[in-house]
Amino acid sequence: MFGCRWSAWVLAAVAAAGSWGCESDGLLAVQVRSDLVPGVEVDRFTAEVATAEGGAVVGTVERAVAVDTELLEATLSVGELGLPSGVYLVRAYAWRDGSQVAEGFGRASVDGAQAVVVDVERRCIVGLCPGPTDPPQATECRHGRCVSPDCEELGTCASECTADAECPAPTAACAQSRCLDGTCFSDARPGACAAGRYCDPDRGCLPLPGAETDAGVDAGPGPMDDAGPGPMDDAGPPDVDAGPTCEPPGMDCDGDGICDSVRNDPLNCGFCGRECGAGEECCGTECVDVSDDLANCGACFAGCATGETCEAGRCRCGTTAGGVGEGRVCPGGFLGACCDGACVYVSSDTANCGGCGIRCAYGETCSSQDCVCGEMRGTAGGGAVCSGSCCAGECSCETCC
Repeated sequence: MFGCRWSAWVLAAVAAAGSWGCESDGLLAVQVRSDLVPGVEVDRFTAEVATAEGGAVVGTVERAVAVDTELLEATLSVGELGLPSGVYLVRAYAWRDGSQVAEGFGRASVDGAQAVVVDVERRCIVGLCPGPTDPPQATECRHGRCVSPDCEELGTCASECTADAECPAPTAACAQSRCLDGTCFSDARPGACAAGRYCDPDRGCLPLPGAETDAGVDAGPGPMDDAGPGPMDDAGPPDVDAGPTCEPPGMDCDGDGICDSVRNDPLNCGFCGRECGAGEECCGTECVDVSDDLANCGACFAGCATGETCEAGRCRCGTTAGGVGEGRVCPGGFLGACCDGACVYVSSDTANCGGCGIRCAYGETCSSQDCVCGEMRGTAGGGAVCSGSCCAGECSCETCC
């Protein structure tokens, strides 16, 4: 039997819960951070904790959200679970009027008292992953793209920023970019919107559900508000029978009691009421200018190859260009890339082995993105194996081949 030695925040949680029996090896506190607008775009968070190996769900917690709940500057505690020691996958979901709207995930190694912070980004709409061009194991969303649940261990979902200036600027003037612990968020500029209004990063200042519009001017419904007052208005709690509970990525956008998909809908792109602008298409759950977007060049999900550019909806490598919406010009995946204006096979090109400009040493070969000298093999994209030359399958300090 282990001793229950908990930190101050755990003791506070135990006191709030009433008792703690020490039957489990550890305690996991689940916290969320989000750039969704509290009380407008989200009224509840839930979190599901499962074993990392096998995926067996071992517990769930939830927390209601009000208009004045802080979600970005300070993390929101969703709940605590007593768990045996081990590694767990934590999935957090944001809800609005009975429908899941966004999600995030994190991994936690429990040995005693631990806390895990899960980022629920507005970019990570429920139902987004895996996308049409993603591998089937890319079931989770991080930094607005689909990744595998073990991406942290694999190093494929590393930090995307170190400072606010490295994050893309939001469309609306009332919003600003924030870099928090390596993740880019959209946040309202202090004082940018008048009282009774909130900042939508895409559409600007909009009236809070149930609030009077400024000077009698109706700015239109919020991105997820098409059925009148929101769940946190003074009129009381929402009517649980007021609309359907939609499976992701569905939402009842027109109030007819029927779940509508918010994927690929230019009038409800990701959220009800989010309308794409002129020249944009709704690719999955994001409005995209397909004239110059590398991942959606000329059409949704028509991605260009590494090194290519997207010009007027056409992928281009040097003077070679594809048709509008045809996608990559060079072969995709690890086979091809556009290096110095020419398509090369990075799986076998000794001057671009595993990526553009990664050169193998003299005498080495490039095999499956690795530089090879006899029995010695480097790592994909790691460059030369020999510091000098490769002669008769062995490294030499002199050029003797």
